[in-house]
Amino acid sequence: MAAFIWLACPHSGLAMQYYINTKSDMDSLRLVFDQKNLDSSVRRTGRQQITISFPAGSLKGEKAPAPMPLSGMRVVDSVKIGANSIVIGTRMSGFGFIRLPGGNGEMVLQFFRDPIGSKWRSPVDNAKLAAAQKTKADAQKAEAAKKAAAQRSAAQQAAARKSAAQKTIDQNIVDQQKAVSDAKPPILEEIDITPENDGQAIPIKNDTVSPDSGPRRPFYSVPYTYRSPVSKVGPEDAAVVDTSSPPSRAGGDSSPVTERVAVELPAGSSGGTVGGIVAPPPPFNNEGAISGQTQPVEDQTGGSASGAITPPEPVQAAANSIDGGTAVEVVSPPPPLPPAQVSGSVATPPEPSVAAAPGAGDAEINYGEVYNSTDVAEKPMDSTDAYPTEDAAKGKDGESKELTLEDKIKIAKGLLLAAETALEDGEIQAAVDGFKDVAAMSYLPKDLRIKAVYGKAEALTELHKDDLKNNFGTVSSSWMEAMNSDTNSPNVPMALLNLGLVNLKAGNMPEAKAYFNLLKSQYPNDLNIPYISYYWGEYYLGMHEYEKAADQFQNLVQSYPDSKVVREAALGLAKSLNALGYNKQAYQIIDYIDKRWPRYYIEDLNFLLMAANTQNKLGKLDDAKKNYWAFYNLNPESKENDTVLARIGDIYLKSDDMRAAKEIYEKAAKDYPDEEGGLVSKMRLAEEGIYDDPNMNQMDKVFDRPYNLRPQKIYTEIVKNHPDSPLAPLAQLKLAMWYYWNKKYGDCLGAVQDFMDKYPRSSMHDKASELGYRVFDKAVPDLVKDENYGRVVKFWDSYAKKNNDGDGVSDETRLGVALSYWKKEQPDAALKLIDRYLKEKQIPKYSAMALDMALGIYVDGQEWSKVSELADMVQKNWDIDPKQKAHIEYANAMAYENLGETESSTPLWAGLAANLQLPESSRAYAMYYMAKSAMKQKELKKVFVYSQEALSMLLETGGDREKIKDCILMTIYAAESSGRYREALQWASEYDKYIPISDPEWASSRFRLAQLYEKAGATAEWKKLMEEVAKKSPDGLYGRLAKSALETSKIERDASKFVPSPSM
Repeated sequence: MAAFIWLACPHSGLAMQYYINTKSDMDSLRLVFDQKNLDSSVRRTGRQQITISFPAGSLKGEKAPAPMPLSGMRVVDSVKIGANSIVIGTRMSGFGFIRLPGGNGEMVLQFFRDPIGSKWRSPVDNAKLAAAQKTKADAQKAEAAKKAAAQRSAAQQAAARKSAAQKTIDQNIVDQQKAVSDAKPPILEEIDITPENDGQAIPIKNDTVSPDSGPRRPFYSVPYTYRSPVSKVGPEDAAVVDTSSPPSRAGGDSSPVTERVAVELPAGSSGGTVGGIVAPPPPFNNEGAISGQTQPVEDQTGGSASGAITPPEPVQAAANSIDGGTAVEVVSPPPPLPPAQVSGSVATPPEPSVAAAPGAGDAEINYGEVYNSTDVAEKPMDSTDAYPTEDAAKGKDGESKELTLEDKIKIAKGLLLAAETALEDGEIQAAVDGFKDVAAMSYLPKDLRIKAVYGKAEALTELHKDDLKNNFGTVSSSWMEAMNSDTNSPNVPMALLNLGLVNLKAGNMPEAKAYFNLLKSQYPNDLNIPYISYYWGEYYLGMHEYEKAADQFQNLVQSYPDSKVVREAALGLAKSLNALGYNKQAYQIIDYIDKRWPRYYIEDLNFLLMAANTQNKLGKLDDAKKNYWAFYNLNPESKENDTVLARIGDIYLKSDDMRAAKEIYEKAAKDYPDEEGGLVSKMRLAEEGIYDDPNMNQMDKVFDRPYNLRPQKIYTEIVKNHPDSPLAPLAQLKLAMWYYWNKKYGDCLGAVQDFMDKYPRSSMHDKASELGYRVFDKAVPDLVKDENYGRVVKFWDSYAKKNNDGDGVSDETRLGVALSYWKKEQPDAALKLIDRYLKEKQIPKYSAMALDMALGIYVDGQEWSKVSELADMVQKNWDIDPKQKAHIEYANAMAYENLGETESSTPLWAGLAANLQLPESSRAYAMYYMAKSAMKQKELKKVFVYSQEALSMLLETGGDREKIKDCILMTIYAAESSGRYREALQWASEYDKYIPISDPEWASSRFRLAQLYEKAGATAEWKKLMEEVAKKSPDGLYGRLAKSALETSKIERDASKFVPSPSM
């Protein structure tokens, strides 16, 4: 993050306050004066100072300032106060400054690093420099005039010599024509001599030839290079060569000349040679060609003039050129010869004579090729061309001639230059092929090989820049090859940087760090060092690790403010800060970019959009609106224009300009109906406001409009037709709110659940969850009250169970859901919901409700040990009221009873039976268990009393039928055991009413009742019951016992007949 160091805020001095702010490479100084409307001017007065000037005596009324600590400033070094001015010194000459508008009595100056500032000169220095330049220019002008006069004089002398030489040449040619006219030439086969396309065999017209009239040179050759052999003449006669029209490149096509025509120059001129290329004239017909040999003619001085002269069709004098004081011209021969070729050597005169053409003066002259002999008629090789071609390497008979090492190196240089040009022109594959071809040449010198391998690495990197990961081996090996070609090369840092970058792009983090660290450690001052932070910043920005990206970009901007990539790094820093939500800091970086590079937005219009978005977030609506409109107008085809229009509409709406906002929204909705900005505009028009962070209180006002169905329509359209739109989560949430407002709780929960499933990472997740819980809290109590337990369970399973088990619902709702689960025979789910309330720490109200439910669930499930554990925990830790305490004791007694711990349960039953806090049904059970306990103790009186009381209470409360029967049995037992058979028979008859014939206990009950009748002496009733049991249950145990008892009774009766009666 950008560090802001407040060195002094405020400082007293000159009765004003100093506010000093420093950033990475910019200082701000704000001066607040006591005096208002104080006129001042600011100008640079030195290479490292500026001066703030005030009217005379303006500062005398101000008090002297206190010293200011400036050690932490980046640019400002000192502040000196005078009577009429303030002088501010800087730490370097490369700086710039801006005076910003301030309030009344305020002045704001910003200083920043600017290398262009180092070129500043004072007006005095500029005047001295201008005077010196004028003096120098006058001297050069005088020298040029003198030189021009000398050149004109030399040109006149050369023209005279040339005129004399031309006359001599004309006479000699006439003599030669006369000498050969009498000879019969041999008849040769007919041949065609066709001029080639480069113009080498075309006769030269006697006009000045422009630089473009010569053959085209290869794009990689060096222009304006002299390409002719050097004439062996003295310094005073040396010809100045015109390089404005370069000769054909080596290897170019030329017309073959079979022979040369030798001409004799007259004596009388000084020693030297004059030569030109001579070609035979075109034949007058197609009869054939004639060639012959002439012997050279010796002159008085023994010199010779030789060369090849190209005859033009009309005989005209060539134009002259004056350069360096010597005039040189292409010699034009007389009219063409008959169709024959004549060659031979002609002796030269003692000194050359050059014929001057009429009107020769300052005109430009073209030069021929000068040779020392006429033995070879081919075009000479240019040693300064980019590279020779193999076509030029021919022997005398036209056979191939092997290239020399020098020629091969020239070819390699040409190919290397061509590859470099292709790389610059974007022809990457051609560049790669060219560099590979050059690198494969084994005869290259070291410097060319290094250029080739580095060029190949650079071209391969550019070729695969969009897919470095899949081409990692190819690119990295090329850079390794380049680096290892010479480890002492100054290009090694570049290789290390690119190796680090390639590994970074391929995801090889350790290797990337290693190469970057090696570059920093071995070459700490290399210009490539800032790129390391830039590449890391770009990598982290792409990985959405914005904090790390911001750290890297900030390091570059602060540590290397003059780097070539500082602007891009500042832009990356602004993007990272924006993504992190640090809008204020991002705006400061954007402002820094805008001030340092004020026209950058023209290069990158997205910078304009980012600035507008940041200003909009900070509430700088006017500035944001201007930038949005600028972006929209400068880039009318941008894909971002839909959102730009929507945000402009929002700004108008926030500014209470409803008409303008509506027009913008309607335009966005019309032009971009399916884009994000168009959908936002439709939503704004439907809601008649901005509700990007909705809550039910806000949406109530939106929905509470008569016959307004537009919100639901646009929400549904976005959710169904644009599920991937950034606007879809907001539309889904608002749709759920719409259903809630219309009391469609089921649809609302469905919409909320859809939101949770589709957008789990949305920033509005908490709002949707809150809405879902709100629906539950609203709907569940009414559903439980109506005993609609199934619907409650369905809602919970479809929504809350999927969202943290409904942690956000109210306690009443949770207990209502637990009750619904219990009633729907899912006790485990119910216990899970209320478990949080059954801890040692009691939750008022809700713990008691959960306790009753848990005890009921345990009792229903006969989980007696859990009942006992829960009761013990509650009695030890909770503060409970007497009524609930009675319930707990009752459950605990029941648990002990069922666990067989009657010694623990009996005392509890005794207290509970008389506890009026319990309902009568519970006290009936207590009496019942007390009777059971008395039965074990054989306390017949207590058995009779407790069982009678329990039976009475059970009958009144509609208690358990089995326990009622058990109470009757215990009463029968008590009466029978005490010998009250008649009473026992009465209770037995009562018991018999509870036993239908279909009851499995019917036979046993009737058999026992018969026994009671037998004990009471009612034999007839006994016999009747036994016969009934034997008849209706013949195969049962009691049926067989009844039959056996009847048979035994009969035997006893029959036997009694034989017993003598007692004597009277």
